[in-house]
Amino acid sequence: MTNSNKYQHLQKLLTDNDIILMEAAIVERLRRSESIDLHPSLVHAPLIYDSNGREALKEIYNSYIRIARNNNIPIIICTPTWRANQERVIDAGIDPKINIDSAKLLIELREKLDGFTDKVIIGGVVGCKNDCYKPEEGLTIEKAEKFHEWQITQLVQGGVDFLIAETLPMVDEAVGIAKVMEKSGLPYILSFVISRDGNILDGTPLSEAIFRIDDFTSIQPAGYMVMPGDYKVVMSCGDQKDSTMIRVSFDPRVELDIKALEANEKMYNELSRKAQALSKATSRLQESRAILTRISDQVKGKDDPDLIEVGEKTGAVQDSPIPEKLMSTFKGILSTQVLKVLKSMT
Repeated sequence: MTNSNKYQHLQKLLTDNDIILMEAAIVERLRRSESIDLHPSLVHAPLIYDSNGREALKEIYNSYIRIARNNNIPIIICTPTWRANQERVIDAGIDPKINIDSAKLLIELREKLDGFTDKVIIGGVVGCKNDCYKPEEGLTIEKAEKFHEWQITQLVQGGVDFLIAETLPMVDEAVGIAKVMEKSGLPYILSFVISRDGNILDGTPLSEAIFRIDDFTSIQPAGYMVMPGDYKVVMSCGDQKDSTMIRVSFDPRVELDIKALEANEKMYNELSRKAQALSKATSRLQESRAILTRISDQVKGKDDPDLIEVGEKTGAVQDSPIPEKLMSTFKGILSTQVLKVLKSMT
């Protein structure tokens, strides 16, 4: 199916169906599994390369697909790539084709659904670069275009049906993402983090953000998604205005509130920062060990007492288990933080 056909297919599904389901919790269900470990910076994306993780992902996606199929309702499922941007993928040392492979996993699931494949729509997910609750960390339009292009290109190459940017706290970064997404020819959706006053976290009213994105793009988004909450909808015609309040509710089957979601996201970002700092520190220690090894090799067999002492000291440092202890300590911190957040949500 060409990108143009994918656009028409999505629009037809949106027009012809009063209800379209979307996957519910993915990460939360994985977190509650005793056999699954989430990545500190990429969250659940690397699970596609782990046999147990891959099967767990497939089962969760299939559980939602079964509900849709049993009721003959279209369903949207999205790639587990919310944090799989180029910077994080490189820092983590993960296969650089992770976004492509994530899309292929979902396509593989869909191909096994005889008679229902046309009703399963696959979205390619990207997230903001930094903390989605800190709009001051958002990117400018130009930087956002450059930063997100790599991941968006991969998702398109992987064969997704549409693109979706989630949890965006700042309009400029959303504009940059939209400009890259429109070049793909695929339909795309933007999703903002909204504060309790109905504005995006950077203070921009939602209506103004939509107009701004429309001004910067020639192919506008297929739609927008918002977090549950109370919103003021304003309609204007010339000098006349009217408004009404609407409430977007949580899935009633899921016992979560906004504070729990915020705490969850803050935990992810805190652990991500700690993991990145630990990774850099460990890399430096390993580099230092390599240097000491070269020094030790050079002073071997020397009769000079000072050089002998240098050789002994470098050998002692080389045998130090510091990097391993750092990793062990971090895992302990990780487990403690995860348990703390889970208890606050139950």
